[in-house]
Amino acid sequence: MKNTYTRELIQLCEQKTIHQIVKTNQYKQLVLDETCFLNILDGVTFTTRLYCIKNNIHTIPGCKKCGQPCSPKAENAKLGFNQYCSSTCSRSDKTIKKESLKFLQDYDWLYHQRITLQKSKHLIAEELEISTMPVTKWIKIHKIPEVKYNCSNPICSKLSPINTHMSEIILITDLIDLKKRKEHELEFYRKQLDELMLRMSFIQHEIKITNQIIVMIEHEKIVEIKK
Repeated sequence: MKNTYTRELIQLCEQKTIHQIVKTNQYKQLVLDETCFLNILDGVTFTTRLYCIKNNIHTIPGCKKCGQPCSPKAENAKLGFNQYCSSTCSRSDKTIKKESLKFLQDYDWLYHQRITLQKSKHLIAEELEISTMPVTKWIKIHKIPEVKYNCSNPICSKLSPINTHMSEIILITDLIDLKKRKEHELEFYRKQLDELMLRMSFIQHEIKITNQIIVMIEHEKIVEIKK
C-alpha cells in the first residue's frame, strides 16, 4: 500500500478548486482512484477525498474506543474524520488527557468556547481530542447555560429565535456574575500589590542603610591609611 501521494496530485488539490477538479474528468477520476479506500463508506463527499490527499491519509481512521472505521465529520468535511465511530463509543470513552482536563476546569475558557464562540460540545471535544462526555460534565459543573443552536455548523451557529430572548437574559446574568468574580479577583490582586509595595519599601530602606554603612566603613579606612 502506498504511504504518500504524488507531489503533482497534492499540488492539484491545493491549487485547483473543488469545482475545477470535478468539472475535469481526468482530475476527478484521478482523485477517485487515489482515494478508493473510502468507497466502503456511504456518501463520501469529494471534499473528504481532497482532505485525505492534502493530509496524506491512506486509510480510514479507526475509532479511539473500538477501532472500527470512523465516518467523515458531517458538519464540516474539511475538518476530517470523527474520533469515534458512534455516539455509544463517544459516551463510553472516559479517558482524558491532563492538558485537556486543565482547559475543562477553566471556567472562563469553557464559557468562552461554548457561549461566546458558540461552539458545539462535539467540536470542543474534537479540538481537545476527547469524547463529549467530559465536556458535558464540566459544563454542568461550571453551571454554564445549556443552549441549543439551530444549524449544524458548530463554529458559527446562531441561537434559535425561540431561545434568543431567554439566552440573552441568561447571558446578561452570567456577565453580571462574571463581573463580580473579576472585581473580587481584582481586589485580591490589589491587596497583594499593597503588601508587595510595603515589602519593597522596607527592602529599599534596608538597602539605603546598608549603603550608608558601607560608605562610612570605606571612609574610616581612608582616614586610617592617611594616619
